[in-house]
Amino acid sequence: MANSGGRFFVGNIGSTGTATGPHIHKYVKDLKTGSYIDPSTIKSALTGIQIGEKRTPLVRRTSTGGFEWNPDTGLVVTSPFGQRTAPTAGASTDHKGIDFGGAAGTPVYLQGYGKALPVPSAGGYGNLMTFRTGDNKYELGFGHMSKLGPEAQVYASNLNSKPAVPSIEQRQQEQLIGAGTALALISKLFGQAKNDKDSSRGLYSSLVGSMLNPKQDTTTDFLMNYMMQNPYEA
Repeated sequence: MANSGGRFFVGNIGSTGTATGPHIHKYVKDLKTGSYIDPSTIKSALTGIQIGEKRTPLVRRTSTGGFEWNPDTGLVVTSPFGQRTAPTAGASTDHKGIDFGGAAGTPVYLQGYGKALPVPSAGGYGNLMTFRTGDNKYELGFGHMSKLGPEAQVYASNLNSKPAVPSIEQRQQEQLIGAGTALALISKLFGQAKNDKDSSRGLYSSLVGSMLNPKQDTTTDFLMNYMMQNPYEA
């Protein structure tokens, strides 16, 4: 999961909210149960987190194939998950994540796919970036950031933004093509009706027939849809 998809900017390490120095409060929330998971027990889901301008992975593989916190990031665990003595006034005694101390301003990135949503001034978390994984299993939280990245929809196809909306020029070109097609179809219908005693009645009959039996004539069916619906109408 974590190593596929696009990379986005989470934010910079800070000390906003209830904090004792610059650090990241990293939590993992199970979206099905609403419970918080000890990040140290689910490191494989965090392999996409990257620290610093060199994008050093927070988690690396061990020689035995497991996972460990990567000391090359320069981050140090300052408070583990679970019960603890509150490190400062207002801090929790039941810690729902892990605190990683590091240099203020260090940029943090995440390689993965899903939905990123920044939450400024989120109480004790300070500036919080939340990330809902693409499989909808987990929410990853990054608290106490000094700066947050923008909201992002990250796709598995390595796109960091939503698919581009057609430009005005593209829409105009498509509408011209569509109008030309419609005129050609109208001409065809008039051609089909020219042998009738009343050409207008022939055209009317063709159109009504397409409404009553849309699969009988795909040409008139397309024309009716085009005349009754504009795909670019707001």
